[in-house]
Amino acid sequence: DLIEQWREKRQNHPALAFETGWSLMRLGMYREAIAQLERYEKMKPGLGQTSEFIGRSHLFMNELDKADAKFNEALKRDPKLASTTRFHQAILETLRKNPQAASNHIASLLKEAPNSPTAQIFKNATLQAPGAKPPAGAGAKDYRLSDPIKIQLPPTTAGDVAGAIAKGVVGGLLGGL
Repeated sequence: DLIEQWREKRQNHPALAFETGWSLMRLGMYREAIAQLERYEKMKPGLGQTSEFIGRSHLFMNELDKADAKFNEALKRDPKLASTTRFHQAILETLRKNPQAASNHIASLLKEAPNSPTAQIFKNATLQAPGAKPPAGAGAKDYRLSDPIKIQLPPTTAGDVAGAIAKGVVGGLLGGL
């Protein structure tokens, strides 16, 4: 009887579906992640974080239109997700070979969440790019994170984003910071 109760709770507990979906995404099992996250979304509709994670899974499978729709939905549902959602939108546009749109998303990230760890990563990376000049009164040390944050990216995308920063696609956005 106790085992039956456990099985029933396991099948119907929303938090377990979310945690399973998030974990599967981190493991690179994107289709399975989407299935769990969509299940969670049916139990707890309207949460931006769910939309963002579904969007990330679509992004990592190169399903860019689906990812874009989910990222926009995430921002509408929860504007506080701007730092991570805008970051992934920039990756998406980099994959679409649209550096101006990628740059626009980074500009939005820096405007909407200037003190977020994601914004700090971009500030630091840009200031360390070849030929970078820190804003008046600030040095690259001001933008270092005491605890590096690992952001999950497909290997080719990470190289594309780093290359875009190094080439100055984002560099001009930091002039007023």
